[in-house]
Amino acid sequence: INMIKSLKASGKSQNPVLSHYPAAWDSFNQNNIGVTTICKSFFNERNMISFLGAEFINTNEMQPSPYVAGGFLFCEGKMLNDVPFDPTLDYLFVGEEILHSIRIWTSGYDIFTPNENIAFHEYTRSEKPKIWTDKTYTDEDALNKVKELIGLLNNRNDYKNYAYNIGTKRSLEDYYKFAGIDLKNKKVTKNFCRKDYIDNDETIKHTSKPTEKIIEHFSSNISNESNIRDTHYKKSHQSNKDIYLFILLGILVLLILLK
Repeated sequence: INMIKSLKASGKSQNPVLSHYPAAWDSFNQNNIGVTTICKSFFNERNMISFLGAEFINTNEMQPSPYVAGGFLFCEGKMLNDVPFDPTLDYLFVGEEILHSIRIWTSGYDIFTPNENIAFHEYTRSEKPKIWTDKTYTDEDALNKVKELIGLLNNRNDYKNYAYNIGTKRSLEDYYKFAGIDLKNKKVTKNFCRKDYIDNDETIKHTSKPTEKIIEHFSSNISNESNIRDTHYKKSHQSNKDIYLFILLGILVLLILLK
């Protein structure tokens, strides 16, 4: 609450939103580790914009960011009225955060990384049950909807009056300029963990020795969760294809027997 008040009082934003990936729960008792910051995004193998983990940054400032994360999102209640969560994106994991980031920013809200770690999260949880091990599902429809909404696919549907569309206070093009996302060349040119956001087109390197292991653990866990979900999607999608093929073959055999 004090962070929101500070941002408004300083004139930096009258519509601030605080968001980032929370630090890993096992770093709770670590001192001076900095604040976990989403540095940049990238185009994954499904041609969706995904976030490239996070890095610990030591700063007292609340840094501007184009990205919101589901793990920590704090704002005034009016934002939830202006930008309600889309309830139609069944089973979507990678793609939901970039859509919500764009909808929030284009609705006139400014995103900032908090200047201290408030919440902590248990990542990976390798020994605990997951939805993708209990259920066969596909996110294909939701993924394609998001791609249309954010300009990665040509619109095959009319979303002009869609209740969960992108905002109208700022343009989609201006969002991509701010985030440094080049749709044409499928490249991201800004790194929000670097001075003046200059990106040297290299994978983020973790050089802070006291927290190097923590950072590597944190970033790899974020990436692992996304990779696990994407891998499960491929297996699930292939499994569905196999089931449809089996049913089709069964129908053909039945038709032959009926003759």
